[in-house]
Amino acid sequence: MLNHGDLMMMYQSTGSVEVDLGASRAPVDLPAELGRSTTTLFVEVEDLDTVIEAASQSEVLVPRRTSFYHMDEIFPRAPCGTVIGFAQRIEEDEASEGSSAESSEES
Repeated sequence: MLNHGDLMMMYQSTGSVEVDLGASRAPVDLPAELGRSTTTLFVEVEDLDTVIEAASQSEVLVPRRTSFYHMDEIFPRAPCGTVIGFAQRIEEDEASEGSSAESSEES
């Protein structure tokens, strides 16, 4: 990750994308497609529900999920073909509640 003020840029290898998307129900060939792509955007937003509503007609490549880095996110494809990840930060207490619920479901 590269940081400069409020700007954060994250680079991922194809291998790390494969691991990250493994259980996300994303198309199996998506990591390879992203590796060939010239641009994939990741945008942090304050209200993910509003973004999802606005993008309701878009093809969703990665359904809404909670990431290991505590983001509620979704990855639709823009009409121009660019893949855009929209994410809303999950507060620490919400993230730990989600982990507790997942743990109790597995028991």
